[in-house]
Amino acid sequence: MAELCLFLAKVGQCVSQAFSDMEALIKARKTLRGELRVKREEAKTTAEEIEKLEAKVADTVVVMEERNQLLTEVQDLKAERDRLTVEKKRSNEDLPRLLEESNDACYNEAGEQGY
Repeated sequence: MAELCLFLAKVGQCVSQAFSDMEALIKARKTLRGELRVKREEAKTTAEEIEKLEAKVADTVVVMEERNQLLTEVQDLKAERDRLTVEKKRSNEDLPRLLEESNDACYNEAGEQGY
């Protein structure tokens, strides 16, 4: 009978230990679930931040393309201005000669017509 009591005591201890282990596992599972929830929220927040950054990058690309177009236009306008400046300078240099030729032509025409 003592052996039976000893056996039952050991079985009771094993059952008690099993329940204790189950409690520890359940507690660990709850802790892991909480940690997992936090990690999921962090991942979601990170994904949202990535989406925002991707949108900013897309906007920046558009702005950079517009900037490049404007710079090209500015360069074209500067080249046109330089061309017109050279043309104006030539015209100003040629103007006295053309006026003189024009006056000579008018004088010659007037002389031929008897004015």
